[in-house]
Amino acid sequence: MLAAVSSVVSHFEPSTGSVNDGAPPLEKVLHGTPIDTRRLQELSPYSSDTISPESVLALGDGLVVADNSIVHHTLSIFDSRTGALRRTVTTALRFTDLGFSKPTGVVEGAPVQGAVTPDGQYYWFTNYSMFGPHMGPAGVDTCTPRSAIASGDTPEYVERLNLGTLSIDRAIQVGLVPKYDVISPNGKWLLVTNWCSWTLNIIKVSENRVAATLPLEALPLGIAIGPHSRYAYVALAGKEDLVKVDILTAKVVGYIFVGRNPSTVVLSPSGRYAFVTLDQPGDVVKVDLKTNRVVAVKHTGVGCRDVAISRDGTAIFVINSGSDTMTMLRASDLAIEASVPVPPDSVGVSFDATTDDVWVSSYAGHISRFALVDAA
Repeated sequence: MLAAVSSVVSHFEPSTGSVNDGAPPLEKVLHGTPIDTRRLQELSPYSSDTISPESVLALGDGLVVADNSIVHHTLSIFDSRTGALRRTVTTALRFTDLGFSKPTGVVEGAPVQGAVTPDGQYYWFTNYSMFGPHMGPAGVDTCTPRSAIASGDTPEYVERLNLGTLSIDRAIQVGLVPKYDVISPNGKWLLVTNWCSWTLNIIKVSENRVAATLPLEALPLGIAIGPHSRYAYVALAGKEDLVKVDILTAKVVGYIFVGRNPSTVVLSPSGRYAFVTLDQPGDVVKVDLKTNRVVAVKHTGVGCRDVAISRDGTAIFVINSGSDTMTMLRASDLAIEASVPVPPDSVGVSFDATTDDVWVSSYAGHISRFALVDAA
């Protein structure tokens, strides 16, 4: 597998990127030309049989975190400027050290996806299937709440990594096979989708507890929260909708038809538009959240999975896991700007506002990087 991938990623070239001004990604004063006018330039990849990254997230402070899921039970911390691996963090944990009475003994996490707090101090990550005493069997992708309980699945935990000490210092029990989490812009709320419970956990961060558990329909996955921290939008992978949730009242307040198998979602910086990937059709849709209507659709490849948006909101980046490509689209009309090869089994993508680089994760053991440079 590694030899086959090397032919795809061996021709990367270095780039220095641009200078970070220290502001949060969506509040940065734009530097350089708009992202959607630039071209992608491949950078040196990182490949190893010690990583299995299902997702990747640029934290906006010079660090990038990759979640190594159920194969290696670790988090990989990368330098966003050089692409070098800085640290491998084990998720093996004694919950009794955090004040829990159980589970006892050492439990290994299975990090899937994460979110950074607005102050940049913490990284919260979900665990697909944890291993150890009092924990159930490995989770599966095909499930219902009834089948998961019947197979012995147990609630998992969302955990907090202190980015100063690179140690796990907090954990909160959530549902069965949690997948995505997101933190509100005001830092008050942490939301988690539970794939097999078909629920959304609304966590009050200051109290370290689940404030509400909201039942949803089949297979909730990606989440995005609006800029005012009031409304969340959840993709229902088993349906055709985005669900609009009022975080403060913990109620579903609307359904927005987007098409088959919505997977992940990001919002424009203003919160006016949502960009949603549709897995099976292989499409990206743009939704006007004022009218709740799809205003643009673009086919990008097979197995449209993760999506990221540039810091200036002008460009969208989508992973097509079945086509082994990443597509760059213009946010204004979803025109395709570029489509580039990525390693097999690529799923995650993240835009780094400190360097204007795009990071891609492949759970076959690869991290790819692309710089966005001015067009010649």
